[in-house]
Amino acid sequence: MSLDSRKTCFFILTALTVLLLGLVLTDWLPILRGPAPGSHEWHWIYAPRPADRWWAPLLASLLSLLAVAWWLRRSGNRQWETAVGLVGLVLGSLLLQLGLIYADRPAVAAELVDRTLAMQTNGFLWTAAETEDLGALLRTFPEAMPDFASDHLRTHPPGLLVANWLTIRIFEKMPNLAELIARQIWPLRCTDLWLLERSASVAAALGFWAFLPLVLGALTPIPAYLLARRWSGPAGARLAAALVAALPATLLFAPFPDQVYGLLSLVSMLALDVALERRAKRWFFATGLILSLSSFLSLGNGALLLAMAAYTIMRVGRGRPALRHSWLWAFGIGAASIWLLAWLGWGAEPWEIARAGIQQHYQLVTSQRRYGWWLVYNLVDLLIFAGLPLMIGFVLATLEKSAAKMMGMALALLILILDLSGSARGEVGRLWLFFMPLLAVVSGGALARRLPGSSRVTLLVGLQVATAVSLGIAWRPVDAVIVVADRPEMPQHHAAQTPLGILFGEGITLNGYDLDSRQAIPGGRLDVTLIWKARSPSTRPYTVFAHLVNEEGQLVAQEDNWPVNGLWPPTCWRREEVVTDPRRIALPAELPAGRYSLWVGLYDATDGSRLHTIDGRDAVRLAEIEISP
Repeated sequence: MSLDSRKTCFFILTALTVLLLGLVLTDWLPILRGPAPGSHEWHWIYAPRPADRWWAPLLASLLSLLAVAWWLRRSGNRQWETAVGLVGLVLGSLLLQLGLIYADRPAVAAELVDRTLAMQTNGFLWTAAETEDLGALLRTFPEAMPDFASDHLRTHPPGLLVANWLTIRIFEKMPNLAELIARQIWPLRCTDLWLLERSASVAAALGFWAFLPLVLGALTPIPAYLLARRWSGPAGARLAAALVAALPATLLFAPFPDQVYGLLSLVSMLALDVALERRAKRWFFATGLILSLSSFLSLGNGALLLAMAAYTIMRVGRGRPALRHSWLWAFGIGAASIWLLAWLGWGAEPWEIARAGIQQHYQLVTSQRRYGWWLVYNLVDLLIFAGLPLMIGFVLATLEKSAAKMMGMALALLILILDLSGSARGEVGRLWLFFMPLLAVVSGGALARRLPGSSRVTLLVGLQVATAVSLGIAWRPVDAVIVVADRPEMPQHHAAQTPLGILFGEGITLNGYDLDSRQAIPGGRLDVTLIWKARSPSTRPYTVFAHLVNEEGQLVAQEDNWPVNGLWPPTCWRREEVVTDPRRIALPAELPAGRYSLWVGLYDATDGSRLHTIDGRDAVRLAEIEISP
């Protein structure tokens, strides 16, 4: 290709990508988001984020591209340069993921936890926490699948459920670590009684799975570089790794398990390539074992077997090496290993699990959406969420004579079969994420050869990053519908009329109170404002009680609730936060005249146990109230 042709190719690629980004940001062509937005057909939601949040993904993009630019200028022959470059890509990917989440919601950690816990986006942790006997569930797993609360669990094999369940049990063996992590997680879901009632090990496991997928997703450039170097040399490998680090689907779907699937696909394909080169049965077994793990997490990942088979046949067809039956046996044993363990250990029949999962997917998705529409939109979604530069490079790689061509053709066959099968109808950007990093590996060499020069290839990666950022700030790829606790409006803090400074339990101080009047009438009300101060967030959502008691010690009126009208329990309080807690006690109309005492305190609603003061009292007498006719 001549220099002028390269410039023209680069100009066209840039112009088309900029046009696509403009359409995404302005929603000038809503049909890009899916067929018939607003109907039952799947479509992405157009919901531009506030402009004052854009700085986070834009700054992350700049830092990532600086790391990419530095690495692409290197020769690639020094190990320290490769190590530094890959670390830069990993950190850049993490920054981009966190920046995009910030644009969606500034409380990044809380958003990650909510996405992990929400049934609409996950649900595996919730079910694992509710499962006492994992073996009993696995023995009847196919029958239980239609009744799971999470649609994801209804269509998936038990791999992710088992992983979450084991994580909880591991944290149970490390109570100090579990408590340490849980104290960071509980405040993020400070009004979630389900989570607050669970052990520290559940909260710790939730925190673990809220961050693990995005970390593993950020690691995908490493196996991508190792695999691409085998096919395209140092220059193509560096560009391929950079494209993987900027893959929109990986950056946008955090912290979904799908981010892990892409990493597993790269590792399994790398193992297969090594196996074919070294002609070693142990590498074929390792390839099958990784595929077995991947398919045990999601049935859809098993489709990668088609690409593996096609690639192997093409390699063998070229005469190197000749295929041996022992290799197939090694691969087959590895591919069946985890499923066989589940079957032999708990009686979880693989074919029944697959049948139930496919049946549920058909009922929930396939039967609800038009086949003809998704023949087109599967490919449109792939183009958008893989990135236009990457997909053009992939097409070019399948047309040229290179080592990556065979893998490119194998992946093209996989895409064709998945599209024609109609198995994926909607949310393709996430469902097909498991093989998208492989597309980047294939395209890296082709683009590096056609667009030489570090400036051009850096700009190419920049177009990929710009695609991810545009999608992240204009569309809503992830919508975790879950109750979020926001700090309620409170009266402006002031010095209490009656200061107290009484410490309850684990660091809740009653600074004082304001009492509108020490006199009231039957059928009236008693208004008191309690001023609290937190030493640190509480581990329990204590209920505050304000009790009016007669001279015989009998309760005659009360107001029991979380502070601030039931909106802000102590689990939500921050260190040294002052909480103004207004309370209105309704008095019975038949209340006899006389003298009464106003008592306040806190108790745990689960068992009624009261929180004691530092001197052992379970309530504090605030004032004497006179009721007159």
